[in-house]
Amino acid sequence: MYPVFYIKSPERTSTVTIALLACMLGLIVAFSAVTVSCSDAEKEPADKRSDSSKNAIFNDPKYADWQFYDCGQVKLFHPPHHLQMEQFPDRCNLYNQSITRMSQLLGMTRPWDTLVVFVYTGFGQGRELTGQEYPFTQDSIIHFWLPSFIGPTLTDWLIPHWVPTPPKYPFWIHGLRSLMDFSGQNYHQMTFDLIEKGTFIPLDSLSKDTLIDSNTERKQSAEAASFVAYVLADYGPGTLRKAYTSKLVFREMAMREFNKTVDSLQADWLAFARSYVPDSVLQSYQNVD
Repeated sequence: MYPVFYIKSPERTSTVTIALLACMLGLIVAFSAVTVSCSDAEKEPADKRSDSSKNAIFNDPKYADWQFYDCGQVKLFHPPHHLQMEQFPDRCNLYNQSITRMSQLLGMTRPWDTLVVFVYTGFGQGRELTGQEYPFTQDSIIHFWLPSFIGPTLTDWLIPHWVPTPPKYPFWIHGLRSLMDFSGQNYHQMTFDLIEKGTFIPLDSLSKDTLIDSNTERKQSAEAASFVAYVLADYGPGTLRKAYTSKLVFREMAMREFNKTVDSLQADWLAFARSYVPDSVLQSYQNVD
C-alpha cells in the first residue's frame, strides 16, 4: 500500500523493510535507487573541521582500545572484536543512503561532513560509558547502541545542517525525529487512535507542549510526526523551514506561513492524516466521525 525502502538491515541477517514515513506518505516522487558504497563515499569531499571537545573524547581512557571502521564519510568507532563487525559495511551504506534520502525530504543539499558513529555493543555498554539512557548526538558525533532505530540520532545530526538554531517550539524537532525514525510506525493512525481514546492533544496545545519527548513517549511525538508529514506533503520543505524558524507565537505563525487559523490548519491536517488510516481501522472506531 505504501512505497517503502528496502534496505538490508545491519541488525538482521535478512533483508527487511525500513519504512521512512515521509516516503510512505507519498511526499517524494519515487527516488531512483540510491546505493552509496564505501568506495563511492570516499570520492566525496569530507569536512576536515574539528574542535577540541570533539577530539577530546577520542583521548578518553574509556575508549583507549577502540578502533575505526572507515568507509569514507561515515566512520564507525567501536570496541575491538565487536560482534557486529561483519555488518559494518551494511551499516555504513544504511547511514549513507539515509543521509541522502532525509536531505531530499528536507529540500537541502546533502552534507558531506564526516559522520562519526560510536557503535557500542549494546545498551548496557552505551549507558555505562556515556551515562545516557538513550542513544544521542553530541559535538557532531552519534553515540548509538541497540535496540534502537538509527533515524532519531541521525536526524539530530542532520537538522543543524538544515537549520542551525533550535526552533521556538520543540514539537517541530520531535516531529521530525519521529517521522524519520525508520520505525515503520503509521503516525497518522496513531493520531486517530488518540482521537478514538479521547486523549488527542489539539494542535495549539501540542505546539506549546513542554513534555514532548520522542525518546520516551509516543503520544505528542506521534501527533507531531503526523503534522510535520502533512506540512511537507501540502506545503513542501520550504514552508516547513519557515514555520520551523519562525519566532512568532504559533497562531500568528499559522496565519503568516499557512494563511490559516490554527483550527483550520488542524482540520486540514486531520483530513490529510485520515487518508492514511486503513478503512478497516476507521470502521472499527466508535468515537471518530
